[in-house]
Amino acid sequence: MTLIANTLMLERNEDWRDTLKKFGKIMDKDQEADQVLDQYNTRITEMKSALSAKLGEDIVALFRPKDNSVCLHTTSHLTASILYGDLRMNAPKLMENDKDNSTMIFVEILLNLMAITSLF
Repeated sequence: MTLIANTLMLERNEDWRDTLKKFGKIMDKDQEADQVLDQYNTRITEMKSALSAKLGEDIVALFRPKDNSVCLHTTSHLTASILYGDLRMNAPKLMENDKDNSTMIFVEILLNLMAITSLF
């Protein structure tokens, strides 16, 4: 008889908060998971205020450079959901996409984004 270790299947691109809650429940650490989420929400509120004061209505793009192209993370990307959802930063129109979490573009297109660029 072959035994297989316990297995946990997570949804692809599942919100990290849901994953944290699942692990909290599995490990009987619901309260600790809730504390982490509360701390995150408090910090996000602080950061949202500070970023809003500094950036105003400026547009911010999340991308990853590659050889001759750039991987542009759309608004449905997990990291982008924090920037554009939780922190309420403004995304370039080119990045608004509910289906694909990233798209490859040529470096020249970056000039058209009119964004404050940050490399992550």
